[in-house]
Amino acid sequence: MQSIVAFGYPCQECGKGTVVEQVIPGYPTKIRGYPFVIKDARVGVCDRCGAEHFAVQETGRWEQLFDAEHAKHYMQPEEIRALQHALSLTMEQLAFLLGCTRQSLHNWVRPDRSKAQSRMADLLMKLVRESLVNGKIDVLPFLIQEARQFGIEIELRASRNALAKSPIILRARKVSPGILDTRLAEPLQLAADTAGEEPITILESERGDLVGKLSYDFMTASLELELKTALDFDRFDVEVRFKDGQVERAESVEIRHQQVRLLAETKRTDEDVSEAVFIPLDK
Repeated sequence: MQSIVAFGYPCQECGKGTVVEQVIPGYPTKIRGYPFVIKDARVGVCDRCGAEHFAVQETGRWEQLFDAEHAKHYMQPEEIRALQHALSLTMEQLAFLLGCTRQSLHNWVRPDRSKAQSRMADLLMKLVRESLVNGKIDVLPFLIQEARQFGIEIELRASRNALAKSPIILRARKVSPGILDTRLAEPLQLAADTAGEEPITILESERGDLVGKLSYDFMTASLELELKTALDFDRFDVEVRFKDGQVERAESVEIRHQQVRLLAETKRTDEDVSEAVFIPLDK
């Protein structure tokens, strides 16, 4: 088999060996993120350190093999045309529906096209077709089945209701401790406005509503929250963001008698906190 790839140069990895060509019968790789096995792949391998080297013309050939292998999994030009007619749309209207340009759509429906549509555009068109034929569809199983054709196995573990509740963003602020007694009867004051009192850290909503008092327990090295407002959930994930840009996270944090341990075994105190994000969880 005559080589189409020029190797034989010094290895750039170790600087001691020479890169020589090897023809590997079944070379596993990824093309555009998808696993793919190349038959008779030409790979440069250092005869000293074993580092692999690749030539542009060879990896380009791999992409052509990938496209040829998976072409059958993409909607064909006649299928896209059939979808357009079934929807009774012009090319411009279908392009607008899909969020692409008319020129892109024109290229996809050409019988002699050299390249199929993108994977994302193909999936969207298939979903439109499936919806037109069968009405309501369960999108996730459909996408999982499509991925399986490319050798990708996806197992969903997230709860169907995981996104049912929106994250709650709370900002940390220093105030006078007397604010806890006013129950928000008066606007919150800055700690600097009240002389002689040691300031405390509170968490408040984006609207300025008091949620709770934040403190650091040096005995347990934990960041604690004493709720002053009842929440409509009793378990949540939390992301605590600090003034220096760092972030610490905790999962399945529980509320017990209006007391919450946001972070355990942390060196970060309430002085460091800029905001906290609560993500409510199902019971």
